[in-house]
Amino acid sequence: MSSIELLVFPSELLQLVHLRYLELRFRSGNPPESISHLRELETLIMSSRMNMVVPQNIWKIINLKHLCIKSGENLVNFSDFKEELSSLESMQTMSLLSPTRQCRHILARTCNLQKLGLCGPVTTKGGDLKFPDLGQLVHLKTLKLLNTVPLCKPGRLSDSITFPESLRNLTMSNTYLDWKEAWVFEMIPNLEVLKLKLHAFVGKEWETSVEAFPV
Repeated sequence: MSSIELLVFPSELLQLVHLRYLELRFRSGNPPESISHLRELETLIMSSRMNMVVPQNIWKIINLKHLCIKSGENLVNFSDFKEELSSLESMQTMSLLSPTRQCRHILARTCNLQKLGLCGPVTTKGGDLKFPDLGQLVHLKTLKLLNTVPLCKPGRLSDSITFPESLRNLTMSNTYLDWKEAWVFEMIPNLEVLKLKLHAFVGKEWETSVEAFPV
């Protein structure tokens, strides 16, 4: 249904209880809490003209592996899970989500996550790059950091920033970091693909070492 722009979530879909793949395009609005009735769902892809709020019940779809929202600064709705729902071991992909406190709670339960996209305030107003702790994501291979905080001067890395050693693909946009902070890439041993998009870094040049980036 990705070719049809929906005004509301079609309730008839909830009858497809064996559905494993679902792609939806909304004009606006959010998926309902009742989407959790699709208990066999493994892949959910959504897009909208507006930012979305991911309903709390979506985390009860224990088979869900891939949650992809194609654009926007999207919020997750989360308070507390019961003990039996405290882990999201099946989840492999989450994108694009705003790095809020609720998002941090979700990430703490996704120990097998491989792809993550964050869109929102990944820097402070002072320019420090800051996002949820990813240290527990030991299987993370792909990370996107899309900043939405307007900055007027080059920023720097906050002291708490760490990238998982498993990371292979990193994309950054609008983070507005000083090139002096690019040393952090030397600390990601398995990095293979680095995409620095508009205003990811600012300055005249990036000085690298031969040891870190051999010719």
